[in-house]
Amino acid sequence: MSPVGELPWPAHCAMIAAADGALYVMDGRSGSTAIPEIVRFDPTNRSIERVGRMPESRSFGAVTSDGETIYYVGGWDGAAVRDEVLAFSPGAWEARIVARLPVPVRNCAAVCSSGRLYVLGGETGEGDLLSFLVEIDIESGRVLRTFELPTPISRTTIVEFADYLYVFGGWNREALGDIARISIGEGPMVHEIVGQLPAPSSECTALIANQRIVVVGGESVYDGRELRISEFDPVELAFRVLRFRGSI
Repeated sequence: MSPVGELPWPAHCAMIAAADGALYVMDGRSGSTAIPEIVRFDPTNRSIERVGRMPESRSFGAVTSDGETIYYVGGWDGAAVRDEVLAFSPGAWEARIVARLPVPVRNCAAVCSSGRLYVLGGETGEGDLLSFLVEIDIESGRVLRTFELPTPISRTTIVEFADYLYVFGGWNREALGDIARISIGEGPMVHEIVGQLPAPSSECTALIANQRIVVVGGESVYDGRELRISEFDPVELAFRVLRFRGSI
């Protein structure tokens, strides 16, 4: 790894989503203060610029994109946990509300697929863990389906591949090691465990690359903050570690 740019301010806990051929950074914190600005990074010329802002400062939400619009789900505004789904379109300065969740939630996971937004797990303002999966129609903002997970979960990551959601690790009073998948095609949703991480881990990142799911980082009960890159084959249901450089 090597640096490719510098943010306008020091930040941690930032979220990143891709849209319009660029990366958008939001939801970061500088010290104990949430940063409301949205920053665009162009990987072709490595330019960084402020391009928008949230209605209020937000942190501990979930960020996802359909390739054109970025969605920010739930989060905490410094005083309360929120239930809004915010949409930010490149070229527009302000994010706008497009839907509301059944309950306010933070530390959830979210992903877009075929005009739907899927929101999984998270925590309430009182710290109670949630066990729902919500399917929202992005155009209308309506909740189409809800599904009860076998156990509550937060601080996980999900990706969509071939009408399945894949869930990697997470948190339920301790780090989780399961790799689960949930069918989201026609018919009832079904949850099943299809693999295990090398160690229980929460707060990792996952993305699709070359028909594989690449899993990066996370916080392990054994290794702390992991510097691990792994690959999961959703067809063969095989998991392998590509690189592990310890922890920080």
